[in-house]
Formats: sequence, structure tokens, C-alpha cells
Amino acid sequence: VREPGWGEVRGPGNRIFDEQFAKELTEWAGSGSESVIQQVNLLMRAFKTTMDFSATTVQLGITALTHPIVWAKSSVRGIMSSMADPLTWAHANYEALDEAIKFGAAARPTEFMFADAGIASIPTRIPLVGSLFRGSNRAFQWAIIQAQTELWKIYRRGLTTEADLASAAASIRKQTGGLESAALGLGKNQQKLESTAAFAARFLRANTGLLTDLAMKGPRGRIARETLGRFFIAGTTLTIGGNMALNGGKMPNLTDPNKPGWFKIRVSEGSYISLFGPMYPYMRLLAQDADLLARGKITELHVPLKRFVESKAGIPFRTAHNLYLASRGRETNMWGERLPTDPASAAEFTARQFAPIGPEQAAEGLAEGRPEALLEAGGLNVTPVSPYGKLLEEWERLRGTGSIPDRPFNFETDFNTAEQDERLAPFIEAVRERSSRRGTEGAQRAERISAVRLDLEERLDLPLLAQGIAQGKPRAASEFAYAWDDYTQQMVGVYASEYLGLESNRQTEEGRLLQAYQQIEMRDFRDPETLEVDRDAFFAAKDSAFSALPPDLQLSIEGNIRSENPAVQEAEAQIKEAKRLRSEFYEMPKYLDPGKTNAEMLAYEDRLTEFMAFVVEELARAQREFGEDFSLTRPEAAIILGERDFGDKQLGEDAALIFRGKVKRNPERLEFLDTHQEVLARFFPNLYRLKAARETLSDELFEAVITK
Repeated sequence: VREPGWGEVRGPGNRIFDEQFAKELTEWAGSGSESVIQQVNLLMRAFKTTMDFSATTVQLGITALTHPIVWAKSSVRGIMSSMADPLTWAHANYEALDEAIKFGAAARPTEFMFADAGIASIPTRIPLVGSLFRGSNRAFQWAIIQAQTELWKIYRRGLTTEADLASAAASIRKQTGGLESAALGLGKNQQKLESTAAFAARFLRANTGLLTDLAMKGPRGRIARETLGRFFIAGTTLTIGGNMALNGGKMPNLTDPNKPGWFKIRVSEGSYISLFGPMYPYMRLLAQDADLLARGKITELHVPLKRFVESKAGIPFRTAHNLYLASRGRETNMWGERLPTDPASAAEFTARQFAPIGPEQAAEGLAEGRPEALLEAGGLNVTPVSPYGKLLEEWERLRGTGSIPDRPFNFETDFNTAEQDERLAPFIEAVRERSSRRGTEGAQRAERISAVRLDLEERLDLPLLAQGIAQGKPRAASEFAYAWDDYTQQMVGVYASEYLGLESNRQTEEGRLLQAYQQIEMRDFRDPETLEVDRDAFFAAKDSAFSALPPDLQLSIEGNIRSENPAVQEAEAQIKEAKRLRSEFYEMPKYLDPGKTNAEMLAYEDRLTEFMAFVVEELARAQREFGEDFSLTRPEAAIILGERDFGDKQLGEDAALIFRGKVKRNPERLEFLDTHQEVLARFFPNLYRLKAARETLSDELFEAVITK
């Protein structure tokens, strides 16, 4: 075997090839791992668009609304081309076709074609089936080429310079989804990256390029403005007319891109249809981000983009992301599709990556009882109404009736309101099931909260203590109350952390109130007589701050922290009543002052507590400094410091009376404790620590709660 000579290289099978020929052949067929990836992506794109004639409403979606006659002729001829190349048409339109190709208005849509060589050519060589694939390719290819040629005939009229003709040609390529990479000056590596990241790289750039051409001068800008103007006017008009005709005169949703059916026609109980073809995802992406900007939610701008790239607009990216999720142990993606975690799901996953979009969606729709999904085979975008969409519709129908507030649905605050309404509960269950299956952000948040809830329940012995309450054990209720206060405080904190994780939520009134709740700390609450931490007062303040939250947000939080244990649920109802009474008790002043209202007295008591803590700290400091010779008592120090440091002689005298135990107490408090002792003494025995309060208890409660 001889060695390669000058200008020669060794090729497959040890054969010697001319170096230039080998280079050209390699560039044509491709080589190396990057080329393999590109070939697989090409194969995937070709499979995704085969057997469904989607070019007529996808690549030619804009043409359908702006030049319906051109679209109709091209679509019919394209379908007929599946049997043979349209040589008669090509011969009759040779000059226009030749000129359109010369200036780049018409070009072969290679991004969706099975290749002539390499991996992406294999399907066309399969016996029997291969001819079907080639026929589908021809239909796809010629439908677009014929439309481009017919549009060239229209737009080249009156143009004389080559610059103007090239400008018009570029606009035609964009509105038919065929912008060439070379025209943008993209290098090989950029083209490879682009074709790997996007399902239809040129198609994506064609759509966005048409939008950017609106500001251009010359034929390109004029055609872009004319085309998009006609496109949006025709699409909107037909959407309004179609929706009103099919839905009893009801207007479609044209204002909120975050709600179901935005710029779509409701064609049945379970489906919407969009007339804007492949431009629709870009329209919604821009509208949703514009809405977020208008509401100041800059940190959330990535969310619509994330949904976009994980949709069928970014299949290679989506596939890579799915594989990443599978490697992390996830069983389904955000769309609820099974990920390759075992041989069976791996086979299903692989088949799904290559399944034609139209037939696949049509089959899914038929299985769900939506015959209108057959339109997917023609490339139309038929969207099923999601469980969340159905929930929003039912909420709108019922708003203002029963317990449903008369306002739009708010996911953060209205979820539990809807769940407790028997008319909406089935929709909530469907949303939960779908979210759990898809692993959505909301479902993940619910899982995190649920995990903390279960851990806290077990760590604080709530189920065991709840059983003790049911069995009548003496200290079970007070220990449950102690644990329940810890449980609710921590669980509300967990919910608040999740809710306030979004910057936009922190700026709302609800967000500010939740932050105020979190800022209440136990060390700030001391008993003015013992100066020890007043745990009951602290939790009463927490309860009061929670009550200040909007009722809908309270329901939402309670729904998220509610125990699923039946025994705990029964005890929860009792502790809630006890806490309600405790809050009423703490709203009564401890002491009497005829010159002050209840509210003024409560504020004064807070000041007294602060001052008395100051007196104790000053005495301790003085005793450390002067030793045993320092003999000033607390009442004496209070009288001195009240006037000297606080400028309030009366404050010092009142504090001295409390230190001596000679203050006049509020008899309403004792009456309240006496009236509600059956509930309060069991759950909060500390409220009865004073002798006068204990004396109000029945012998049975005194023995069961205080003694034991």
C-alpha cells in the first residue's frame, strides 16, 4: 500500500484521494462530532415537519393573511408536488424563478429537508417509506419556492436597481421563513451553535428580522411595514370575527397575554386556535415581557423566555434540558412528558424527539376528545385549554357570588378561597394534579412547604399531643399550644420566605405586611412585673400581625400550613378558638387609669414595660460598679430615673407602684378569664399565674391544669 503523495490524502478503506476533492467532499458530507450533532438536529427537524404539510400554515403563515391567493395556489401546488416535481410550473415560470433565485428571494428550505448525504439522509433510503419522506420533502420545498416566486413577481414591479431588488428579495425570504446565515455574515461556528440551540434557526431569525426591518429604509422597510400591517390587521380581524361567531358574540382576549386565549379563537370547550402561526410565540413573548416591565417586575423577565426556549421553538435546547433534568432524578419535564429514566421511558423519549409535530399533536388531541386537533396536521396552532385556564374562566363566571370576591383571580391569594368553594374545588384539584405531574415552580414550592410542614409536625410531636388532647390528658392542651405557636410561626415564616423570594412581591402591600410579621421578635416582649420574656404576649402580637394581612392571603397561608393529620386538624380547631380568645384578652389593658382610653392605656403599658426594663438594667449596672454598698430598691430607682432620664415623673411613680405590687388591675381581665376558663386555662395556663386569676378557676380545672 503506497503512501499518499503531494496533494493527496488517505481516506476511508485506506484509499488515496486527491486532497482538494477530499476537502470538498468533507465540507459537503460533514465530519467530526459537531457535524454529527448538526446532522442529528437536521434529522430531528426534518422528522418534526414531515407528513403534515405544515409549510402551508407555518412558513407561509404570514403569506396566508397578506396574500391569500398566492398562498392558496402555492399550497395546492405544494401538496401536488408530493407526487412529482412541478416541472410544468417551473418551465412556465422559469424567468421569474431564475431571477428570484439569483437575487435570493427564493431558496431551498434546507433546514427542514432530509439531507442528500450523511446521517440525515438515511430515512429517504428506507424501502417503501423512503419515497413517502421524499414526497413530503418535495411538498414542503415546492410550496415555499412557489410562494417566494409569486411574491417576487409582485414586489419586484417598479424596482430597477440591483440594490432595490436585493432588498426586496431579503424581505420575501424573511416573510417566508428562509433567512440565510451567510446574508448575516455568520461564520461556520456561529451557524453550528445556532442550529444546535434552536429548532429552526433561520426561521427564528426570519421572523425577528422581519420585525427589525420595520425601521429600515428602501424596499425592505416598505415591504416589512406593508406585510406586518396586513398580517396583524387581518389576523386580529379574523380572530375577533371567528371568536364572536363561535362564542355567541363574545370578544376574544386581546389585552392580557398571561391569560388563556390571548389573540386566539375559542373553537370548542377544550381548545383555542391561533391564526398568527409561528409568529404567535414571539408575539406572546414580547407582550409578556412588556407587561412585566410595565409592572416593574424586571427580575421576572427571564420567565417568559424560559418557557419559550423550552417549547417546540427550541427543540434541541429543550432536549438537552430534558436530559439534564433526567440526570438529576426528575421523572417528568415542565410539560408533563416522561424523561428517560429507564429503558421504556428512554425509548418513548427518543421517539418523541423525532415524531412529526402535527400528527403527534393531532393524535394527542383525538385521544383527549378534541377532534379539532386534526388541524395540527395542517400546521395550525390548536391549543388545549389548560386546567388553570378552565379555573380562571370559572372564577370569572362566578366572581361576586357566594364567597368568591368580585375581582380577577390572584394565584397567590385566591387559591385556597377557590379550593374551599365546592364549585371551584374540582378545578383546583385538576390544576394541582397537572402541576405535580409537570413539576412546575408552584408545585415545587408546594412540595418544599409540605416537606417542612411534615418535619415540623414530627419534631414538635403535634400528632402525639393532639391525641393526648382527645384522650383528656391534663397537660396535653398546654403543651400542644406551646408547640403549635412554634409550628405556626415557623410555617408562616417558610411561606413568607417563598412569597418574598420575588422582588416584585416584596414591593406589594401584602409583601410589606408579611415583612412586618417577620420582624416581630420575642426578645421585645417582657412582662412588666417579672421582666421575663412574655411568650404569650409575643405570640399574641404575631397573631395580631397575621390578622392585619388581607383575608385572601390569610386563607392562602393557612391552606399551605394546614396539617393533613386528622388528630392535629381536630386540635387545630380548638387551639384557633383559644388563640382568638387570648388575642381578645391581650387587647384589654392590665391596669386602670380613668384618664386614658383602652388604646391609650395599651400604648402606655408598652412604654411602662420598656421603662421598667431600663430601671432593672441600670440597677444591675450600678450594683456591679458600687458593690454591696449600693442599696437603692427598684421602686426608689424608678421614681428617680423616670424624671431624670425619661422626663416623666408620673411614669416613674406608676412603675414604682407596679414594682411594689400595689397597682390597680383591670377587673375586666379577671372577668374574661373567669368566663372563658374552660378553653383558656387548658391551653394557656400561664394566663392564670396571678393569685386573683387562679382563684377564678373551678376546682376541677385548678386540679387538672394548675396543680398538675
